[in-house]
Parts: sequence; C-alpha cells; structure tokens
Amino acid sequence: MSRARDIANLQSSKITADAGIDIDNITLEDNTISTTNSNGNLTVAPNGTGDIYLSTDKTIVLAGEGESATLMLVPDESDDAGDDWSFIANTDNTLTITNDISGSNVAHVTITPHATVTSSLATFAGGVDAATFFRANNFYTGVGSQGFVNVDTNNCQIVSQSGEPHMYFTNDGSAYMYHDGAERIKTVAGGLEFTGTITGTNITLGTTLEGWGANSHVIQLGDGTVDNGALAWNTISGGDHFDLMYQCYFDGTNFKYAAGSANASRVSQYTGEIRFDRKAGGSENATFTWDSSMRIDTSGRIGIGATAPTANYKMTIKETASENAAIVFTDTDDMVGGFCGMARGTDQIVSGATNVDFVVGSSYTTDTHIISNDAIGLSVLNGGNVKVATGNLIIGTSGKGIDFSATSDGNGTDTSELLDDYEEGTFTPIVYKNNTAMTSVTVYGNYTKVGDFMYISFYWYGNSNSATTVGGQWNVRNLPYDLRLGGYSAYQSIAPGYLYIGGTDYSGNTARWQANHSDRLTLYGSMASTEHDGSGNIEMSGTGVLRVS
Repeated sequence: MSRARDIANLQSSKITADAGIDIDNITLEDNTISTTNSNGNLTVAPNGTGDIYLSTDKTIVLAGEGESATLMLVPDESDDAGDDWSFIANTDNTLTITNDISGSNVAHVTITPHATVTSSLATFAGGVDAATFFRANNFYTGVGSQGFVNVDTNNCQIVSQSGEPHMYFTNDGSAYMYHDGAERIKTVAGGLEFTGTITGTNITLGTTLEGWGANSHVIQLGDGTVDNGALAWNTISGGDHFDLMYQCYFDGTNFKYAAGSANASRVSQYTGEIRFDRKAGGSENATFTWDSSMRIDTSGRIGIGATAPTANYKMTIKETASENAAIVFTDTDDMVGGFCGMARGTDQIVSGATNVDFVVGSSYTTDTHIISNDAIGLSVLNGGNVKVATGNLIIGTSGKGIDFSATSDGNGTDTSELLDDYEEGTFTPIVYKNNTAMTSVTVYGNYTKVGDFMYISFYWYGNSNSATTVGGQWNVRNLPYDLRLGGYSAYQSIAPGYLYIGGTDYSGNTARWQANHSDRLTLYGSMASTEHDGSGNIEMSGTGVLRVS
C-alpha cells in the first residue's frame, strides 16, 4: 500500500486492504482480529474511561482445544490485589463464577447442567465444604462435611452429611427434632410430644425463675405476673424432699415467699413421709417456716395439725389456740351440723375442758343417731333424751350401771346412787329341819334382782315320807344370792304363804321367814320347831323382797 493511499484512508477514518492489515502484532482480516504476540494476549484499551460496545446478538469466548473458556472482569482498585471476577466454562461442562479477592481463585457459584432439568443444580459458596445449591424445586444449603438444609415446596429438613435427620418441618403440620436419627420432640395440634426424658437443672414456663438454691432442681410454672407453682427436688438439711409448691421457693437454706401477701403451700415427700404444709402470706422474698396441716408418716399414721402422729394410733388430730381438734359432720360448707373431738370456746361442754365430745350444732333441732347394720341403734333426741331403738343397753363392766347422783337425795345418808345390776331367773329351794334336808315332791323358785334388792318367790311340797323327828327350826336354803344380815338389813324377812306341817295348816298363825344367816331364811312363829310325824303332807312357800350382798 502506498503512503499516499494510507494517508488518504486515515484522513477519511477508513482503512481498507485486500489481503488484510497488519499493525505491529495485530492482524485484521475479514471478520477476525488476531495477534502474533508471544503471550497470546489481545488488549483493547479505550482512552481513559471510554467504553467498548459490542452491537451483536451473541458474544462468543472460544477456548482452545482442552481449555476452559473464561470471561474475566477486572476492576482497578489501585491496590494491585487482583480483585477480579471470572466466568469460567469448564471442560467438565460446569460454569463457575470465581473471585481472586484473596490472591487465589475461589469458586463461589458452580452451575451443573443435566439432561433432566430437575437434576440440574446450582452450588454456592464453593464445593462440598460450604455449599448452597438449587435442584429443581429444592433448595440446599450448608456445610457438606457436616450436613445441609433442604427446602422444597412442602417440607424443610436439616440433615447430616450421611443423610441422618436432625430436624424436619412439614407444611401446615408437625415439626420434628431427632437425636442420633431417633425422633425425640414432635409438635402436634395440642402442643408437644416428647419421646425419652427431659433433663436440665431448672425449667421455667410462663414466669421468671425465682432464686432457687444450687441444690434444687425445679420445673416452675406461672402466669407471668405474680402466681407461680413449682415441682421441685430440694436438698434440705436432713435429706432430699420432692415438693409440689405454690407461691414459694427454697433458696438453699430457707423457704421464702414468691409474692407478697400470697399464702404458701406445699405437698412434700420426704424419706417415705408425706407432708401437707401451709403458711399464711407474708412479704415477697421473706423467710418463713411451715405450719403442718397434715402428715402421713412412714408407718401410715395420719397426723392432722401434728408433726409427729402418736405411736400406736392411726390418726392424731391436734388442736390449736383457736381451733377444735375435731371431725366435723355437716350438710353445708359453712355450718357445723355436728362434730366429734375436743371442743373449745362456745362449742365446748364444760368451760376449759379437754373432754372428747360429740356435739350437735346449736342451729340444728333434729335428733342425733348412731346407725348399726343400716338401722338406727341409738338416738340422742332433741331435748337430751337417749333412746335405744333396737337391742339392749349392755353394761360391760361389773359394778357399773346407771348413776343417779344428779337426782335430789332424801333425808337419809345415801351410800350409793348407782344402779349397777338387774337379773331375773329361777332357783331350786331346799327345805331343812335344823340342818337336815327334807325330801321334796314339787319345788318352784323364781327371783328378780334390781341393784341389791331381790324379789323372791318359792314353793316346796313333800309327802308323809318326809317325816322327821329332828329338833330345831325349819329353814329354806339354796337361795340365788347371799342375804344381808343383822342391823344393816334390819332383820329383814318375808311372809309365808302355804304353811302345812304334818297336814296341819299354820298359815293363819303369825309367822315369817327371817334372814338370820346369809345363806338361808329361818321360820319364826309358834310352829317354827314343830315336828313332822309323817301323818300328813308338808307344804311351804314364801314371797317378798330381800336385800342381798
């Protein structure tokens, strides 16, 4: 090309050549720009910050045989750190976006195509050590050597590298947590389901944990304001307590109120003993000691208000300065119908007494009954009378009975007001002539004893074969009880009825059966020593009341 032509073409801003144009190491021929530079680089450098425009439908970076194709973007940050970004079409058919910010090329995104679109994926943050990628409708992110998160259209799961699940979430459904591949926690419509045990020092729900001591293990529940309760294992001096507590806590040394003016209470299991305790409200965080409401000891004995139930008794009820030691029977919650126990105040029978009473409330006007075998056995009637409805009133101890000491006394000097015996029965009287027993044919004997009085009635009959010529007085022996003698009983006697001796009737004569001996009644009168010669029958009887020993 001539110089004149070159100048002409430059002036017209157009260079033409039939066989291409060579400028230094750059060759422009047809639609190709190539270089013969030894490093193979071709640089297009506009002046200053000028731009290069490629007005085309496609820009192709064509690598050599077996080489990756790279499109590199290099900003000038004036620090020569090589902070470039590269889009690399790799020979394994993946596309990698890399950065040279640290001086070494790091892949941030890798896109792996697949003939089946749903199997294609995009991996973020570089390889299996820290990866995030999409595959079809699934999103995966995580550290590949430890596990990853997988999110699809319905579920989300966190799994280990080996595929073992850690957490799993379903759409509009349950969430699961796993340990070593086994399900441990599951959400359900009503709350949570746990498989296995829950461990921890303290657990609190709905409230702020109180100042429990280091030796307490607690599940504390509350409403987030002032009310709280706790299920606690407390190590207290003397042993371990398992407590269900309300409005209180144990700081390792003392029990304290959890809220001001709130009554504290607990149910405690302590070395086989069950305790029900309470304490009237005090100041928040103030120390207190428990008042015992009820205790069941290791032998099964129950103490109400008593810290140590009485040995050999199944139940002990202890009174206080203001409360009766009693069991209340009532048909309403606010009215005492009756109670059995130690009464005090307006309920007691005798002022200051510690008697055990059965008391019917003053507002009640009905009778009080003791039921036996589904029937009324004994009734205390309104007004004070006592009625035995069925059965007998049995005196179980000899010498005891009905005491009339409350009644007024006569002018005499009384020695006893106790009615201690009643008895009725039969006996066989034996008639003697002096100390010789007579032979009887017919004999009857009846008696009724009330206290030390005995009503007696006897009949004795013998025929002529009963003849005797023995001297001495007639007497009757084998009485039911020994008789009182002498002045103490004023020579007591009863009247005879039949009085035939040897066929002669002496009943019209003055006669009596008198107690001169404790074991017999002796006949007194004109016939008292009459012999029975056997010529007729002998017939004797007597009726009356005697005092007995």
